[in-house]
Amino acid sequence: MTEELAKTFGNGQENTPLGIPLGTNAGQLRDSEYEAIGYISSDGQAKNITPVELSHMAIFWAPSNRGHLAESQGQRIPTLDLIVRNRCTNNMYIIQRVSAKVFWRDAVNAVLNRTLQRVDSVKRPK
Repeated sequence: MTEELAKTFGNGQENTPLGIPLGTNAGQLRDSEYEAIGYISSDGQAKNITPVELSHMAIFWAPSNRGHLAESQGQRIPTLDLIVRNRCTNNMYIIQRVSAKVFWRDAVNAVLNRTLQRVDSVKRPK
């Protein structure tokens, strides 16, 4: 998956920063003006969303058991703090505790619809 994503969206580079349009489904992030451009790691650092990161997320978050994430197995669904950018104003924000399920749907839709875009490396918004 990493190589395919890198080839398709990252100009062959596995660490190319990508933007994922948000709001392709109902949920916390339903607004077409925003795209996820990164996330805050467990050590508090801003991280890019790259083909490598998406592949790692797929391993842990890919739906199993007929399309349901961990909730169907009695586990808590993971969350992440997303760094999003308003495409109209270029302002960046951190949206805390976004459901991995909601983010993953948008990520998959962006891959399938080829709406991922290369973006600049992310920095933590103030």
